[in-house]
Amino acid sequence: MRDESLAEFLNNLGAKQSTPGGGAVAALNGAIACAQLKMVCEYTKNEDITENIDTLSQRVKTFLDLAEADIKAYEEVSKAYKAKSKTKINESLINALAPSIEIVAVCEELISFCEVNYSKFNSQLKADLVVCLANLKASVRSSQAMINTNLEALETSPKEAEKSRDYCYELLERVDKLYKKLGS
Repeated sequence: MRDESLAEFLNNLGAKQSTPGGGAVAALNGAIACAQLKMVCEYTKNEDITENIDTLSQRVKTFLDLAEADIKAYEEVSKAYKAKSKTKINESLINALAPSIEIVAVCEELISFCEVNYSKFNSQLKADLVVCLANLKASVRSSQAMINTNLEALETSPKEAEKSRDYCYELLERVDKLYKKLGS
């Protein structure tokens, strides 16, 4: 995926094939949000902000790695279903949870960074920060859907699904609070 053009990725996403899918899109939304946040930081003259630029560059790469991990994980899920092995299906579904869970964790890191620093960002880039938050929100919502789908297929306890859902809802509420602070 990393070496594809955006047009190739979108063509593959729209094709009748199992990957890329929702998890890769969740990671791509995270990467877009992170790159936009990095751009906002590049234009902000505040040491607390600019010292994080390299970390944000690394997080963009992390999201792209997670997109690829999600694609590989879902390919294993597809193989397991074709093999009709309940053990392999459960194992692959458990493995498929990992990229989405990590996407949410990285999104939380970025949301926390925005919460702490929102008043320090270059005020002329407020719209860019809002777009960043919108993509973070899309990433969390998409990851939440992937997590819930995999947990339902595993027939795990509702407690695990509820915990995941609550965690994601909390992050979404935090983004909404940032929108309000930014006046959007």
